[in-house]
This record gives sequence, structure tokens and C-alpha cells, in this order.
Amino acid sequence: MRSSRARGAVVALLTLAIPRAAYATEHEWHLGGAFGWSMRSTAQPDDMPSVVDNGFDGELTARFGLTDAFDLTLSGGAAFYPEADVVAPWGGAGMTYVIDISRWIPHVGVDLGITDFDRLTCPEDPALCGNDVRFTVGVPVGLEFRIVPQAVVGLRARYAISIPGALVNQLFVGAYGAWAL
Repeated sequence: MRSSRARGAVVALLTLAIPRAAYATEHEWHLGGAFGWSMRSTAQPDDMPSVVDNGFDGELTARFGLTDAFDLTLSGGAAFYPEADVVAPWGGAGMTYVIDISRWIPHVGVDLGITDFDRLTCPEDPALCGNDVRFTVGVPVGLEFRIVPQAVVGLRARYAISIPGALVNQLFVGAYGAWAL
């Protein structure tokens, strides 16, 4: 009895893992979102160590397949760093290289955008409160699995550098889901 259950479980896993039909992303819209962990590292003047804040980030993404390998991507979201009491809404546009030869779809890209680091409370120095708007250069990467022709789930990560001023690095890692149109 146990061996037949184990055999059934192995067959089920192999069925999911073995590529079946590939659905090209060319001329296809992907509308989705991700939620997960976010980290921000801010360089300090002189030889002081960088300040690191942990939080969470939610994002919405629209991707359009220009060709069978390249997608135009529009993304936006907001990160929240509770210990620093900072909210960081962001948005950007870019290009993504997509490998869509199976139900597993890896992708990597580059995007340009804007992030607004908004410090909400400043008990030590009220002058530090407010908005700090920066240009960002980001590198989004992901691995998606096409559950059915219209739906994908997966993991998404994004590394971004914010300039000018003190260098700010951001890293996001989260779960992703999208609907293909």
C-alpha cells in the first residue's frame, strides 16, 4: 500500500516537472503581482558602516511580449521598512529577456525608474523627515511556472541601486503570480 502511494507521488511530481507544451509569451500580456521580503542598505559618510533596514514589499507588474525573447515591463510598488519608519513607493519600466521553451519560464531584465524614500517620523531631527526622491537602476530576475496556459506562479527578485546622493541598495525577494491575456 505504501509503495503504491509513494509511486503515485513520484509520478505526480514528474508530471509537473517534465515540460509539456510551451506557450510563447510573444504578443502576450502578463498582469501580476508579488509580495515578499525587502532589504535596504544606505551608505554612510566617511568610514561609518552602512545602515541596513529589513521590511516587506508589494508590487504590481505588467509585461508585454514584444518578441519570443524580449518583454517590455512596467512595474510599481511600495516597500515598508518598519524599524526605520520609511515607506518607499517606486515605479519603473524596462526590458526583460525571457526563455519560454517550456512551462518553466526564467527571465532577467533591466529597468529604470524612480523611488521615493519617505521617512514618516523623525523624533531626533524633524529636518530628516520627508521625501527623498531618487532615480533607480534595477535588475529583476524570476522563475515562473505556467500552471495552465493563462496562469503563472513563481519567485521574483529585484536588485536596485538608487542615485544620486548617498548610495542606496535595495533587494527584494518574493512570491509572484500573474494572469496571461
